Amino acid sequence: MRDLREFHDPNLYLPIDGTVYTVKFPNAELGLEIRRFTADPESDPAEEIYFVAKLLGAEYDKDTDSMSGGLWDEMVANGVPYEECMHVGNTAMAHYGVSPEFGEMWWETRLGKEGPLLPEDIAKWAKRKKPAQKKTTRSRKKTTS
Repeated sequence: MRDLREFHDPNLYLPIDGTVYTVKFPNAELGLEIRRFTADPESDPAEEIYFVAKLLGAEYDKDTDSMSGGLWDEMVANGVPYEECMHVGNTAMAHYGVSPEFGEMWWETRLGKEGPLLPEDIAKWAKRKKPAQKKTTRSRKKTTS
């Protein structure tokens, strides 16, 4: 069999103003932590920032409410606004925590409406994603003989 990397690239590429930012895929351990976090209705939304930092290859300091390192520093150096930096992180959470399709929906529709990724958001999206069941009723024309 061919090497998986020959036909599958697990990274996430997010373009902003002509620059493509690469969010590297999480290792298996972090991937499972993110999946559990996004699926657990008891998760503390305030803890999401730690996962965002890990996905961006950065460190979050709660005492100073600051982030540094990795992709975060690259975006800051390029003048990417805070809201868009967080949008990259939240999109990565949606992509790796739920699915690439959910991540794409998040990228294209959630800027300016940023907030923690909540299980109810996922449930609403999944419900809308399902194709509407068509009700087909046939009626016979009544004939008189």
